[in-house]
Amino acid sequence: MVAVDLKGVNQVRKRLADGSMRLYFYHRGSGKRLTGVPGSAQFLADYQDAERVAPRDAGTVGGLMREYQASPKFVSKPLSTRREYKRMLTHLETKFGTMPVVALASPRVIGKFIDYQEEIGRDRPRDADNRLTILSAVFSYALRKGRIARNPLKGFERLYDGDRSDKI
Repeated sequence: MVAVDLKGVNQVRKRLADGSMRLYFYHRGSGKRLTGVPGSAQFLADYQDAERVAPRDAGTVGGLMREYQASPKFVSKPLSTRREYKRMLTHLETKFGTMPVVALASPRVIGKFIDYQEEIGRDRPRDADNRLTILSAVFSYALRKGRIARNPLKGFERLYDGDRSDKI
């Protein structure tokens, strides 16, 4: 067997009913299960098949988020910033990940984002603003790459006012 370092393989450890542990491997982009052990002919064949399959989130806002997270612009950010962005992008992906990219061209889509901002902003206005700021950064990146025609969140109004001049 030849040792090969394949990118985008997710390893999952599961406890079986008899108490033993078993490893399963998945292709991250497509979510397809890879059979065999890493390095085997079957494993490599499954990996190549999974690479040919279109990513499960192609053409969605979730796909734009993943593309942004793989970009040099994101990777060059400090580790703490990347962690915070990923945390917020996880929340955003659960809400908007399946939204088709073509929906971003509609002038009414901003209402969906503002409704989400107001929903989160009732308890945490700064967090709500930060989430939309990060989503706007994703859309700006997608705009520069030609994936979308416009950034629907450009210049959105913030809920949180950080004026602390009265404290000084």
